[in-house]
Amino acid sequence: MKHVAVIGAGAWGTALGLTLARKGVEVKIYGRDPEKIALLQEKREHPAFPNMPITEKNIIFTADPHAALADANALIAAVPVQQFRAALTPFVPLVPQNIPIIQTAKGMEIISESLSDAMTRSVFPDHPVILLSGPSFALDLANHLPTAVTVASENLDAARQVAALFFGSSLRPYLSDDVIGVAAGGALKNVLALAAGVTIGYGLGESAKAALLARGFQEMIRFGIGKGGKLETLCGLSGMGDITLTAGSALSRNFAFGYAAGVADKNKTPRPELGDKTVEGLFTARAVTRHALKTGTPLPVMESVYHVFDEKRSVADILKEMFERPVKHEINFI
Repeated sequence: MKHVAVIGAGAWGTALGLTLARKGVEVKIYGRDPEKIALLQEKREHPAFPNMPITEKNIIFTADPHAALADANALIAAVPVQQFRAALTPFVPLVPQNIPIIQTAKGMEIISESLSDAMTRSVFPDHPVILLSGPSFALDLANHLPTAVTVASENLDAARQVAALFFGSSLRPYLSDDVIGVAAGGALKNVLALAAGVTIGYGLGESAKAALLARGFQEMIRFGIGKGGKLETLCGLSGMGDITLTAGSALSRNFAFGYAAGVADKNKTPRPELGDKTVEGLFTARAVTRHALKTGTPLPVMESVYHVFDEKRSVADILKEMFERPVKHEINFI
């Protein structure tokens, strides 16, 4: 794989492109805004990584889909889940036959209530689909800091090819054939990061946050196993590992948005507007709550995020309800 197309010129797509370019891979990063792409190509600096010149000559930024996909041996999709179908469907006829689609988005699609693996296969049914997921910030990767991820596919040969593509860089891949477990962990950790942010922003303390994450992790396992995923996957990089990162750092968009909402709720001021931010946990909370209602799966922590953000209920009311729930055994995955 010497030629890789990246669809999505945001921080994550660019960080992955940088990682591969440093290994000598020819990388073409596609973005839909011609003016922004022209500026990136000219200035060679991404706004997400200030004071970090992109000196690698084997990275090309382009707004031409044909140019991006010409001679590509692999396609990296670095587009948020809710935008994926609309953004990537026009590319399907242009994608070279049989090349792997490397999905990096984490979440559940609202319109289909599908995890990222199923959503990607529905758009690219004739290509091997590989998930790249785990505890990873774009800034760390761009700074060449060590990062470990899971590379998952039902087609292990394709997964090995993708792992080899990144092997030897600062991005350390581990193989898995449990795409459901990896997709579930990547999606639900965003909801837990939102919940953790609200907890700290509202002033409930670190003990409450730890309890919430432990109980939320039980729900992640319950949901993932119910979908057909494996316990050990959810205990790994793409589950517990990703929770550890995104639920405990202000660099996490989900945690930061939840924190701001918690502060606003406590101070009785207007909650933050989403604007052009990508906060996947909001959409996933909605999709997971729908799933819980349809299947009768108890997911009280996940549902509480939906109640706070979609139904605009107060944190105090949700907290009271959580503490009034009947006493149960701690471990109950099913």
